[in-house]
Amino acid sequence: PEFQHPEEIRSIVELAESEDVVVHLLEQPALLDHGSPDRAVVLIGRELEEAADGRSSFSLVTAQYTVAGATGTVGLIGPTRMQYARAVALVEHVAGLLSASGE
Repeated sequence: PEFQHPEEIRSIVELAESEDVVVHLLEQPALLDHGSPDRAVVLIGRELEEAADGRSSFSLVTAQYTVAGATGTVGLIGPTRMQYARAVALVEHVAGLLSASGE
């Protein structure tokens, strides 16, 4: 239902294309300080509003990975009513694969 209106789709696409906003999103303290590599962190709607230029109609699922001593983040941006169990499983799986590839 979130994507019945073209402006909602456009807003999320513009968000994903804005490097400054994406970097700011990935620097959220909740994402950096959770302490469990390969474990997903979910931020929903208003938890992201300040970092996303006032937009709150989306969610962010991320997990950190480590390759050759360097830490990175893999993430998924989607509507607030996404299938969270599936998104978390996917992000954690990709982070685990990336971490394992660096061993």
